[in-house]
Amino acid sequence: MRTWTALSAVTLLVLVGCASEPVPVGPPTEVATLKLPFRESFSDTEGAKRVVLCALSDKRPQRAFVGEGSGGPDGTGLRKFVLREDPTLVLPRMLGGYLKRIGFNVTFAERLPEVRGGVVRECLETHGGDYLIAGVLEELYCRVRSDPGHPAFVVVSARIDIYNEKGQVRMYYPARRSLARFLGDQPEQPEQVAAVLNEAIQDMFTRAFENRFFVEKLDLEPATVAELLQAAPAAEEPMTVETAPREPTPPSPDVVPPVPPPLPEPPREMTEQEKLEQQRRDAARELEDAVEETTEP
Repeated sequence: MRTWTALSAVTLLVLVGCASEPVPVGPPTEVATLKLPFRESFSDTEGAKRVVLCALSDKRPQRAFVGEGSGGPDGTGLRKFVLREDPTLVLPRMLGGYLKRIGFNVTFAERLPEVRGGVVRECLETHGGDYLIAGVLEELYCRVRSDPGHPAFVVVSARIDIYNEKGQVRMYYPARRSLARFLGDQPEQPEQVAAVLNEAIQDMFTRAFENRFFVEKLDLEPATVAELLQAAPAAEEPMTVETAPREPTPPSPDVVPPVPPPLPEPPREMTEQEKLEQQRRDAARELEDAVEETTEP
């Protein structure tokens, strides 16, 4: 009986000790959204050959986030970076800007269900293309350290596959770029991290078009491509529709002209407290949108 009592006391002490241990709490985590500049479409050039750009396959082990860094006012928290747009769609559109500058027409298409000659030929026929570019997104990652100066490290890697009009592969080009940059005076701003990420992607495509073998697979001369890329890209003029002015129709004597509605009163200027509350709601809504994008399958 004494032995049983002693064992019960020891067990009780152990349980009490376990219950009194504080639950470990990790650093607070926040989500920051990065934006990359790209064009949705490009105007056609009459008589130019057409390249069909398909969405890339995604082979990244981590797709929900594109990087991480320190967050919070004191830098002790954790910040996860996400892209507002799908990078498998954004990178082909960024590549399309280079192809447009060297004289191609560009059409964007969905990801190929499988890479076979028949599938490639069908896609080319559907879009009237002379070449097709597909490929694989292998890496897209950025990390911001909390060291003095806040350096940012970026790695981007993609395989660019070029096919001719017969559906035959002409080249599997391994495109890759790693880049390190010190951020500016406000390293907590996502725009600075996005700028480094954009620079790495642009450098990766620039190096591809500096590669003689890559350019020749598009049946172009390397010297001509280099000259075209050195020139500043021309800004496309917005489309305007010209319409002839219409003559005003005289009112009928039997019709009473409608009374115009009263002008709305000017909006009341918000107080400082209301402005702060609106900013808080906007920030909370943006964070919720970013979290929803990362949790979508």
